[in-house]
Amino acid sequence: MRIRNKNLKKQKAFTLIELLVVISIIGLLASIVLVALNGARASARMAVRVSNLNEVKTALELYYNANGGYPATVGGYYTECDGSHNINTVIPPGLSAYMNSLPDDPLLNCSTDANMYAYLSNGVDYKFMIYNVSDVTSAQVISNYTTYADPFGVPGYNPNNCSGSAPFSAPILAIWTTGDACQ
Repeated sequence: MRIRNKNLKKQKAFTLIELLVVISIIGLLASIVLVALNGARASARMAVRVSNLNEVKTALELYYNANGGYPATVGGYYTECDGSHNINTVIPPGLSAYMNSLPDDPLLNCSTDANMYAYLSNGVDYKFMIYNVSDVTSAQVISNYTTYADPFGVPGYNPNNCSGSAPFSAPILAIWTTGDACQ
């Protein structure tokens, strides 16, 4: 004899199709969030670069006030990855009282010279730059970072009427004194 309980309700469950639809929607939303995060990462890297430029500028100005000039380079630009003209041989010894160490770009790549910091100075004027910035366009630098847009290093941007052409194809962020604007 079979006993039936009329108070028990029929159990309901999700079908396979419903589960697949929900999983697809979650996957789509996750991909949209990841794309939005990439833009935020690029903005964060630019904020770090601008902060680094301001830190170096402050240290250079403090050095100038104490010594009557800027740390000088010999034979052109000194970069982070150049063995014979390494920027770390010029900047930290001269500025160690004003900054602990020279910051690195978030995307520094010595093998391609991308996002590399460089410094040039004759002792009277200086230029400190981040060249071949790989994750922004020249138009973005000109419109969003005009204060740091190198007047000689951003293709299509030449407010100081520098002669010659920009030395690099990728945008450059920089700080400089008037005498080194076109270097």
